[in-house]
Amino acid sequence: MENAAAFVGSVGIDGVSFIGRDEQYLLCNGSESLNRHLRKSRVRVEMNRGFGRDSTSASGSANLKKDSRKEEHDSGLYRRHLSDAVTRVIDEMIDCLKDEGKSGLFVTDGFLGPTVCAQLRKEAESLYEKNLFSRGKSSRHSSITKQQELYDKQNVLSMQVIGGEEQYDIAPKIVEYIVHLTRLLPTVISQQLKPLSLSNRLQSNKLAVCLGEGSAYDRHIDNGGGGDLRKLTLIYYLNPMWKSKHGGVLRAYDKFDASKYRDIEPIADRLVAFWSDSLVHEVLPMEGELSKEQRRYALTIWFCTDSVTHIHDLDLKVKQIHFPNV
Repeated sequence: MENAAAFVGSVGIDGVSFIGRDEQYLLCNGSESLNRHLRKSRVRVEMNRGFGRDSTSASGSANLKKDSRKEEHDSGLYRRHLSDAVTRVIDEMIDCLKDEGKSGLFVTDGFLGPTVCAQLRKEAESLYEKNLFSRGKSSRHSSITKQQELYDKQNVLSMQVIGGEEQYDIAPKIVEYIVHLTRLLPTVISQQLKPLSLSNRLQSNKLAVCLGEGSAYDRHIDNGGGGDLRKLTLIYYLNPMWKSKHGGVLRAYDKFDASKYRDIEPIADRLVAFWSDSLVHEVLPMEGELSKEQRRYALTIWFCTDSVTHIHDLDLKVKQIHFPNV
């Protein structure tokens, strides 16, 4: 099989559809409900100049043209940096994803470098300060309905990045990160893991912040079925001040033995990838009040498959081990 990194440079970047204004539709139980919500909420974002910023506001001013050229140049350099980062890790990522029988879990440090990571952290804080976050939601297995259910997470706020002028003005690097990786990674991974087909136009995402004082994510899998098209989860951490005493560790469980797990610290510039429909995981509580600098930020992209036939139901034995009350 040809080296996956060879594909990275040839992938074109043009447009991405951002699915939904939140992740709720992905957690509904009925596929018809999912499709109905998807049709209503799909947001088309054509990424021409600057990935999400309006390219029709040209001015006759020489200064504006100069600023525009500089912005395009900086944007191009940043996209090249993102492509180079993917090239460095893609082969190891695919090797880990192939090993789905164990966990299909990939973890790497130093993905974008401390400077870029700090820039994304600053943008995330700016989005938070603009009151663009709302109470975070997640899914868990209900012992009553025997299905996935939504619930509000304590002291966890989140937002979906959908592009457009307002968000791009505040967080251009976050928008471009999501768009560029959505156009790049699914194509490369699908080439190497046929017959899997990941869409390079459809995705969902979440920028989440844990504020402390009990903020946590219950044990779950990201894709609980019911027509959910999410196949691959990609998490990038933005926490240069994180310490072990803060908590908030991502705990990834062995499929068939709940006593075996891997704890992944949410340190800055760490990238994590796993299959959305198979990895059982949770985020351990963050106790105590956290300062602005200590808050836990995570930027997640869910890459969607082109067909629900690529989504696997959770093995009954796995359900019995990890969700015995369901």
